[in-house]
Amino acid sequence: MKAKWKKIGVLLLIAMMLVSILGACSGGNNSTNDTAGTEAEETADTEEATEEESAETEEPTDAASKDTIVVATSAEPTSLDPQFGEDTTTQRVVMQISDTLIGVDENMNYVPKLAESWEMSPDGLTLTFKLREGVKAHNGETLTSEDVAYTVERGQASTLVAKAFAAIESVECPDDLTVVMHLAYSSPIQLAYLSSPSTGIVNKKACEEMGDESFGRAPVAYGPYKVVGWESGDKVTLEAHEDYWNGAPAIKNAEFKVYADSNTAAIALQNGQVDVVMDVSTADVNSLESDSNVAVYTGDSLIAFHLHMNCERTPFSDPKVRQAINYAINTQDIIDACFDGIGATIMDSFIPKMSLSADFGERPYQYDMEKAKSLLAEAGYENGFECNILVTSGAQEKMAQVIQAYLQQIGITLKIDVYEWGTLLDIVNSGDYDMTILRIVAMIPDPDLSLYTRFQSEQPYNFSKFKVPELDKMLEDARSCADADERTQMYLDINKYLWDNAPTVPLCFTTVINATNASLKGYHTDPRGFINVCELSW
Repeated sequence: MKAKWKKIGVLLLIAMMLVSILGACSGGNNSTNDTAGTEAEETADTEEATEEESAETEEPTDAASKDTIVVATSAEPTSLDPQFGEDTTTQRVVMQISDTLIGVDENMNYVPKLAESWEMSPDGLTLTFKLREGVKAHNGETLTSEDVAYTVERGQASTLVAKAFAAIESVECPDDLTVVMHLAYSSPIQLAYLSSPSTGIVNKKACEEMGDESFGRAPVAYGPYKVVGWESGDKVTLEAHEDYWNGAPAIKNAEFKVYADSNTAAIALQNGQVDVVMDVSTADVNSLESDSNVAVYTGDSLIAFHLHMNCERTPFSDPKVRQAINYAINTQDIIDACFDGIGATIMDSFIPKMSLSADFGERPYQYDMEKAKSLLAEAGYENGFECNILVTSGAQEKMAQVIQAYLQQIGITLKIDVYEWGTLLDIVNSGDYDMTILRIVAMIPDPDLSLYTRFQSEQPYNFSKFKVPELDKMLEDARSCADADERTQMYLDINKYLWDNAPTVPLCFTTVINATNASLKGYHTDPRGFINVCELSW
């Protein structure tokens, strides 16, 4: 009987989703909220129409004559300042402009960048970098150790990226090409953090002269490209830095253009109006793969979607309510409905497998509607309750529709509010919400970035507002543990603690799916969802 009911429920769910999605497609500018309609990873319906017309009317350009690349990305950056923007779509652009001391290759192994070498002291408390000689900024200034010390100071003062510099107690500059970082404690992750785009080195002189606001629109740094224009809501235009330390990029101009709708971006790629689509919808994969002018790339990722519940609000402050919601949602159906069963996998842990090689066991919450109803009744909500969920358009909105259908079966009425990315973040930061669906991207393959930044009490990206001193201590201890085996066990314990207390519903790990003009050379996926334009050529 249970199996039959589940099957009927899934069929009804799919029917509801189709009605909802078709309604949205035919509804013009209608949305569930007057201020809604765009994600920072997606723009408004009226802009989508313009994009489609453009994709249909403009003529493709012959690859042999191209010196420009147009990258379709699902969101506008929040800032181009490395220390003041940390979402994925922002850092995609930032990393073209600002280089870090060290980087990672396509296999996530460390490689030299602005630092040609580095060394950790035997006690793990001193990190010494030797900078490349003669590295030029976009303004012609030469990189010195003072620029690095200044960048660390700025990063430590930024609530968004301070965690990336947390272990650094002081910075010493014995000469122009030597940087000595004194650590407050032995940190197994500080080096990894210094490969993150949020630690990109900026030019001290330019930053002080311009001020943070102007600098955030056109930062002066040491990366392969410099900013020549930013048309808000449309695109950021970059130009090759001819004095780049690693040689002038082969592609001389780059545009990061916002496409709200992934299908519109796919059409633009097929028509030759864009060259790379970063956020390919699984619904477009077959069409793109059948086009000989397009290359489709897939790869593992460090990206996860969570349903965050505001644990500071009733009824989500009750762990039984949160556990009930975990049991009530069949995450495989979300993967099937929103990712066509191919673009994501079930989360059996809060930690991506690329970040920690360990046996996490089976996901503790299996779909069980009766268990969900029982826990909800124990919490005093036998008849359910009403709540809202904040999402951006696109994948998050579709996930919310599936979740809405499941929660209705246990008496929870869920109102879906769709917002532009920046507005959604403002509301989440204010705490005025019940639930939200957000994408967690670990910028480095270490459990710390998947867990500390999302569940430590004081972190700005603790979207579930889950603030527990016991968990804080567990996270602090794990991030400073030097013994690899002991640290692995610590993270397994943290993973279990999170499952037991259920501040989120871990929905899925996603697969990176990118598509490019087939003539583009040197492309590969990045598990963080990034692109390195300077590696590419026509």
